[in-house]
Amino acid sequence: MRQLTILAVAVFSLAFAQAQTTLTPGDLVVVSVRGDNPDDFRFIPLVDLAPNTEIIFTDKGYTNGGLYFLEGSLTFNSGTNTIPAGQNIGLTADPQYFTAGSFLSGTDSISLAGTGDQVIALQGTNQNDIVYIYAVQTNSTQFQSAGTPPSTTVSELPPGLTVGFSAVAVGMGTGSGDEWDNAFYTGPLALGSQTIAEFRANVSDNTNWGGSTSAYNPPTQDASFMTLSLGDNSVNNALGFYPNPATSTLHFELVGQEQAQVSIFNSIGQQVLVETVSSTLDITQLNPGAYVVRITSHDNTTTKRLLVR
Repeated sequence: MRQLTILAVAVFSLAFAQAQTTLTPGDLVVVSVRGDNPDDFRFIPLVDLAPNTEIIFTDKGYTNGGLYFLEGSLTFNSGTNTIPAGQNIGLTADPQYFTAGSFLSGTDSISLAGTGDQVIALQGTNQNDIVYIYAVQTNSTQFQSAGTPPSTTVSELPPGLTVGFSAVAVGMGTGSGDEWDNAFYTGPLALGSQTIAEFRANVSDNTNWGGSTSAYNPPTQDASFMTLSLGDNSVNNALGFYPNPATSTLHFELVGQEQAQVSIFNSIGQQVLVETVSSTLDITQLNPGAYVVRITSHDNTTTKRLLVR
């Protein structure tokens, strides 16, 4: 009986551990950081977070091959329900999701500096299995060497992250003292008008951020994302193109319209081409494969499948 009990506990624990969502770089975006009191940051997951998904957020800077030993961390746990992609979550607005500390810092929580700081999201259970998910630096518009000894308000770009996709550095300039006390995303919100890839790229572009030494105006709305199907879901025959399949040039039919914006996305939702067209579009830069073409003219939008050979 004891062996059966141990086995049942082990199976339950394994199932519980497997329930959480394992994230990869760029699966969430941080959309604000407040260094003034009270400390705050907000993030938006770009994938659904299964129950009991844990994410660690730290203000430790990355330097010399690891996270600086000073500073603290917070553990986010999604709780008993799935959190959908697009939900806007804030430290001060949603404290029920956060507990102070993690394996990185014991029970020490974060303490964001008004002279610029960083918020780094990661998953892992020890120093040897860390996967970095997203990083924001508010010290300047560049990730920088933390120096020797390291500065707690400066960070190098953590490994596996890419500026413009899974990291962004924001501030008033490129110098290590060009910080913003409070920084927040000011670009277009994903309210059904952007794909996940477009929204991620916008948040990860520091020209879409603002900041202040006193004001804090973070985006608080949930995001909703445009779904691009590889099927032809168009009901608008006034916007179209030919031939399909195509090899080099698309010819557009814009009934009653002079121009349209054409956006082309690959099979994983990344925008690979965008142009304003009136009749034709050169697609020789596209590799052979399946794409989705979104055509927008005034209030009309349609998406169609494209095969490039």
